[in-house]
Amino acid sequence: YAIKGADSVLITSRENIVAGDAYLINGQSNAASWSVSNSFPNSDYRNDFCRTFGQTKRGNSFITESDTAWALSNNGKPYVGVWGIELQRQIVEKYGIPVCFMNEAVSGSAITEHTIRNAANPSNISNVYGRLLYRAKKSGHFDNLKGFFFWQGEAEAIDKPNVWKPEFEKLYNFWKTDYPSIGKFYIFQINITPFPFAEAADLRDYQRQIKKIFPKTEVISTVGNNGYDGGHYTVDGYKKIASDVFKLISRDFYGSTDTLQITSPNVQKVYYSTVAKDEITILFEDFQKMVWTPDSTYKQDDGTPRKYFMKDYIYLNNATDKIISGRSENNKIILKTSGFTGNQTLTYLPPYYPLNYPTDLRGIFGGPFLKNQRGISAFSFNKQAIADPLNIPTLAAKIQTATSISLTWKDVLNATSYQLEIKDLQVDKYNLVKIFPKGTLTFLVDNLLGNTNYTFRIKAISDNIESENSNVQIQTPKALGLPNLTAFATGIESVKLSWKAVNEAINYVIERKSLTSNSFEQITKVEANVLEFSDKPLVNSTLYSYRIKAIGTFTESPFANVEVKTLVPLQSPEPTLTIICSDKLESGSQCKFFYFGKKNTFARF
Repeated sequence: YAIKGADSVLITSRENIVAGDAYLINGQSNAASWSVSNSFPNSDYRNDFCRTFGQTKRGNSFITESDTAWALSNNGKPYVGVWGIELQRQIVEKYGIPVCFMNEAVSGSAITEHTIRNAANPSNISNVYGRLLYRAKKSGHFDNLKGFFFWQGEAEAIDKPNVWKPEFEKLYNFWKTDYPSIGKFYIFQINITPFPFAEAADLRDYQRQIKKIFPKTEVISTVGNNGYDGGHYTVDGYKKIASDVFKLISRDFYGSTDTLQITSPNVQKVYYSTVAKDEITILFEDFQKMVWTPDSTYKQDDGTPRKYFMKDYIYLNNATDKIISGRSENNKIILKTSGFTGNQTLTYLPPYYPLNYPTDLRGIFGGPFLKNQRGISAFSFNKQAIADPLNIPTLAAKIQTATSISLTWKDVLNATSYQLEIKDLQVDKYNLVKIFPKGTLTFLVDNLLGNTNYTFRIKAISDNIESENSNVQIQTPKALGLPNLTAFATGIESVKLSWKAVNEAINYVIERKSLTSNSFEQITKVEANVLEFSDKPLVNSTLYSYRIKAIGTFTESPFANVEVKTLVPLQSPEPTLTIICSDKLESGSQCKFFYFGKKNTFARF
């Protein structure tokens, strides 16, 4: 209402007002994900808290400057799309936050259509770029946009793959200028397309690297997703993609602690992991736990089932060698090859599909695929150089004590660090001991168990290249037996100690403590052939604690303990003297002296 004095007039009325988060979607048909195929129905999900902004008038293909109405998502053009509404649903139901998605994707659009921008008026609605920017600004959310999703590249993969890279660089620079508030840009690596352009693999390989090249970006793999028909996805396929993306935006904007292995595994390095160069390691991020898919069964176009093997879709280029097997090990995929001919690169997944007809009779490429333990597909990569192996840092071990081992290893050229691991016979896996910087070639491992068999291994690391492990096995010595100590007092100031000989002892160490002492102190160290010791001078009538241990070449026994008290001295006698004489002392007179001291002692003078 507008009010003046006692008068008022109704200006406008609104119901169902919500406040929440805003996201943008752009790209081509998979970004639109609406009416992409007659065989893939659209989503009928609606929610009062899932909104969009900018609704075209009936019959209009694109919005006009007057099309600034708010609406429920997917209730009219422009549609939020299947995976867009699924993302909205999960945000609303998980976090209770209303959310607006604005989707300006155009089916079949080339990236050159997305880089058409009016420099004088970037919000010009005559082009794709301007229409999305116009809606974002008019929505009132322009200064608080969270995420920007861009799924595009299929148009170039089936026609002009080399165009995509320079045009995307141009587009990203436009985004930086016109969308300063965007929290993160999410870019999709496209799937394998069924047109014979080998350069399509280069396009996908560049897309997987975007996160390393451009700030505030995250890349999402689409290969291996269910429901793919060679171009688009089923409703369930789009929903699976939305679920994967939801984990990312939950981490980035909603404080989710579910962050383990939610990103697409991305190759970090490929290198020969044996000096013979017959084994290749594909290294992914440290936090990834990779899964090797041994085989998968698919139906051919004629309906007959056939097994396909992961090894057949990892290619050694410029060589006749083949991948003959593979396995996963933490964040690595390790491949065995048929041999080495040199000058090789490695490619994961074919550049296009169908490939190698008539051997493979599937209409589209359906796998198998490399994934992590949470089912997130790894990015495809193309012609990744294979680095030469590092030499093995030969490891040697030497017993130091019963509970410690000294390790030494040889320096490796080009190594930047060394990773040391340990295991004993009671466990099946190695545990990390320490990672050492270049130049460290020795380490004392202590606090070990005696009489235990340990295996150590060490590998050299350099720029994400790892050598083979150098292993050494060694057993800690058994502790020496107890010397069985006995003691008895031999006087008021002396104690005699004796003990039994211990096999493999070379010395015995004796320590003593009295009630007035706070700790034991060593009083002697004797050779192995000495089996007794007299300790004096001591304080009489005093309790002493002794302990002794046997010392061997590498180990020692526990302490044997004994307590003994020095003797109590006899009480000193108290003598008396009695003199008996005659009354006069004359010549010839006699006197008798009686002395009483020790028992039965008598003196006469």
